[in-house]
Amino acid sequence: MLLRDAPRRRQRAAPCRRLAVPGKTLRLVGMLGPFQGIAGDGVMTWTITPGSGGSKLGLTYQIAGYANVSLRGMGYDAWSKAADGMLAEQFARLKRSIETGSPDAKSN
Repeated sequence: MLLRDAPRRRQRAAPCRRLAVPGKTLRLVGMLGPFQGIAGDGVMTWTITPGSGGSKLGLTYQIAGYANVSLRGMGYDAWSKAADGMLAEQFARLKRSIETGSPDAKSN
């Protein structure tokens, strides 16, 4: 059978499991970005807790798995630092957006 004769199938993303407790917790399960290629799973948890003058928003992302090759030549420590940096940057943009109406940092 030639490729052109093969039945067309829609590509589907891997399912993302989730848990939501309104006003308290949002938990998403799945791998982000380059981690999708390893045998494992990731859990991202957003938490909301009351704080003085408003609410406190927290974020954690944990992964566990097995990769029999290095991730683009980098060790796991380097990848975890890169992932932490990316998530911290996105979290800071969300915070600015909530506080100022714009995710972009103001330049002086």
